[in-house]
Amino acid sequence: MWMKTRHKIVFSTLKHPIGWFLRLKYNFKSIKYKLEKKPYLILSNHLGICDPFFLGISFNRPIYFIASADLFSTKYGKLINYLVAPIPKNKNVKELGPIKDCVKIVKEGGTVCVFPEGNRSFDGNLCHIDDAIAKLAKLMKVDVVLYNLVGVYGIDPRWGLKGRRGKSYGYVKGIISKDEVANLSSTELYDRIIKGLTVPQIPTNVRYKSKRKAECLERILYVCPVCGKVQTMFSHKNMVKCSHCNLEVKYNEYLEFESNNPNFKFKYVEDWYKYQLDWIKQYEFKNEEDVIYTDDVTLFKVPQK
Repeated sequence: MWMKTRHKIVFSTLKHPIGWFLRLKYNFKSIKYKLEKKPYLILSNHLGICDPFFLGISFNRPIYFIASADLFSTKYGKLINYLVAPIPKNKNVKELGPIKDCVKIVKEGGTVCVFPEGNRSFDGNLCHIDDAIAKLAKLMKVDVVLYNLVGVYGIDPRWGLKGRRGKSYGYVKGIISKDEVANLSSTELYDRIIKGLTVPQIPTNVRYKSKRKAECLERILYVCPVCGKVQTMFSHKNMVKCSHCNLEVKYNEYLEFESNNPNFKFKYVEDWYKYQLDWIKQYEFKNEEDVIYTDDVTLFKVPQK
């Protein structure tokens, strides 16, 4: 049995304290949804590190999340596995094990949650979702819950160093019944899922307050759009700058860029990020040994369970 009585005890014990903490720290509001006494597959967009907690407090029963296998290699991995039993999966690897685990859980009457992007968004937009998610939904033969997180990119951007104050919330956008899942083609179901999980995070009229709003933007903004140099961007407090051409850009409370430089044309992170993707696609290597940049890294191998 995957499902244990202790999972219900942990859920009922921690749900309200965690909810209070999330409201205080992130000003997060969960719009509660009561699941019927039957198994479900929950799908959600993925923006912040606390997304499983945001989602978990919205429902009335324990949820079994598919989680990165990296989690189980941490010092708290065994404890987390004992308390809530997430489903381990290696990133960017197609595996049968997690699929079998999901089917096992729903057969036991449990509810499974998947963040089908498999990655937190860099720019607030939905990341690529493999069409295999529609095949998984069909295989599980349960109602599919589409859950939306809104504002989480503003309070906890993936590239950021620390969170910021603002407003965020989560809610059930819709449910695709198991009969609909069965009757739709895989392509039609995939399109329904993509549409249901697409949640614009910008533009916004919500203020996200921090004294260090722009810090660590260089983690994803590595090409200067004015001089074209690579790895010359650096950030400090609310500013991101280029060390080569002295470009200065302010990142404001509405997640917008401001600059007095007439050659800087971007308004949002997504604009700059898309520019870089096009830049990489068009980059012409001079020879086989040519590289865009180098860095020193330490590579860790995650042990298989």
